[in-house]
Amino acid sequence: MSTRCQVKVVQEGLDWGQEVTLYHHTNGYPENMIPTIARAFGYKGKYEHEEWIKGRAGKVASLLCWANPGVFEPEDGHKLHFDIDYYYIVHCDNQGSIREMPIWIIDVYETKDGFWDNPIFSELKPLHLGVEIRTLLETYPPDQL
Repeated sequence: MSTRCQVKVVQEGLDWGQEVTLYHHTNGYPENMIPTIARAFGYKGKYEHEEWIKGRAGKVASLLCWANPGVFEPEDGHKLHFDIDYYYIVHCDNQGSIREMPIWIIDVYETKDGFWDNPIFSELKPLHLGVEIRTLLETYPPDQL
């Protein structure tokens, strides 16, 4: 059985909001997903992508698909899948301007027993809330980025 997850990307700190949800078919546990999210951010001790791109939900979803091609699948909505084990929210905090360096704040949830029968948000157990991606890398270090 695969460890599936969903990743919701939320654009924040601008005059307009945007959200994109992705389904991830395998290896959805934090030890794999946090380094994958960091790879999308371009974190190798430096930034690889233009800064403004990291603050737009649609662009960030594209970067996530680039970081793990063939495993991510864009959703046409935000409904929770019953078969996931983890749920991530990537908050792209633009700090009030798209010209500034966005910060990615991550929420990580694990499903509770019975989630398959009742896939609603209240059936998710928070593991990490409001943690910056670089800080999470200290807990879930990548083998290689």
